[in-house]
Amino acid sequence: MQLLLRPEEGIAPLVAKAFGSDQFSLDAKQYKGEGTKPGKIDYQTITLSSQQPLTIINAYTQYDYSREKPFDPIAFRRCMQAINSQFKGRHIGMPLIGAGLAGGNWNEISEIIAAELTNCQVTVVRLQQRDPLL
Repeated sequence: MQLLLRPEEGIAPLVAKAFGSDQFSLDAKQYKGEGTKPGKIDYQTITLSSQQPLTIINAYTQYDYSREKPFDPIAFRRCMQAINSQFKGRHIGMPLIGAGLAGGNWNEISEIIAAELTNCQVTVVRLQQRDPLL
């Protein structure tokens, strides 16, 4: 998941650091803060040291995070639909996306994932909380 205004917090910087995946076209300066990004995805494929390819998907699921600005289920659903279409037949690993800083309800989120990622094998990963921002 990627936020439009503060991508330096939450899971995004951890993924970027672990995989060197912080160059997404929708993060370019001309798109900074653009309100039309929610519901879109961007991705890049890297090669792991094992020579296996790994595709990092950046899902723009909301405009900003805040307990006062609720999780955007419509944008999230659109992202899941795009992933299902573009990555049909692939294995998708994802964290408890939207349930942390976004303030989303995991029951609602998991129902959207199950309903929309029908053409993908999905593994949800619960990360250990090391950073108070997670």
